[in-house]
Parts: sequence; C-alpha cells; structure tokens
Amino acid sequence: MNSKMFNSSILADSFIENSCSKDFSQLSRIQLNSKADYIRAEQQALECANYLTSTPFDRNNWKWESAEHFLLLWINGTSDFTFKLNKTICKIIKSNFALLSIYFAYATKFVLENRDKSKDEKEICNNVVPLLIDYCKNQSN
Repeated sequence: MNSKMFNSSILADSFIENSCSKDFSQLSRIQLNSKADYIRAEQQALECANYLTSTPFDRNNWKWESAEHFLLLWINGTSDFTFKLNKTICKIIKSNFALLSIYFAYATKFVLENRDKSKDEKEICNNVVPLLIDYCKNQSN
C-alpha cells in the first residue's frame, strides 16, 4: 500500500469524528485512497473550505478542526490541483500557521469554482490574496 494512501485513510479515520457545514460527522467515513476518491470528495472539500472561510478561527471548535483536517488531507492527495505558496502568500502568513489553512481554503474554493483557471498560479494568487486579507481585517476572525 502506498504510504500516501495509508496515511490519508488512517488520518481521516482517526482524527475526523465530527465535521463541516452540513454534516461534518461523516467526513471520517470518506475514503481517500484513489484519484476517484479525491474527485468524489471535491464537494466535501468545498463545503469545508466554505466553512473555514466563513467562520472565525477557533482551535476549540471541533467543526473548524475537522474541516481544516479534512481539507488538508484532500489538498495533500488530490492530483487534479496543485496548491503552492508564493512570496506574497508567505509574507502575509509569516509565522501565523492558522492563516495557512485559511489560504488553502480560499485556494480550494477558487480552483473548484474556476476549473478553467486552476492551473494559473498568478490568477489563483490574484483572486485569493484579497480574500485572505479581508479575512484578516475582520476583527471577529
């Protein structure tokens, strides 16, 4: 068994007991072992991204933690999309790793909703950075 497949399956089962916007409690049952699994999980990844970008960061919120964990598993394993950090994103995030999850959530939303632009790193950055900055400016976040 490929280690990426093993890790995805074990991590999803062990960490995600409850989750996202609709029914995050079902995230732990989602298998992420093959390309087809990642494609089938795109809707759940989008739901998690929507939840993370519309909810203040809170490590004590089990839904936030579950959505973040599932989304990071999905990003790590999908072969249809590539998520890169450029200098602009690194400057914004600096050492605040919570913002990294928010960036990935916005990037996921963008690529899933704009598949025709999903390979253009500059286009992704130009659309995601303003959203990330707005998220940071919101005092409730």
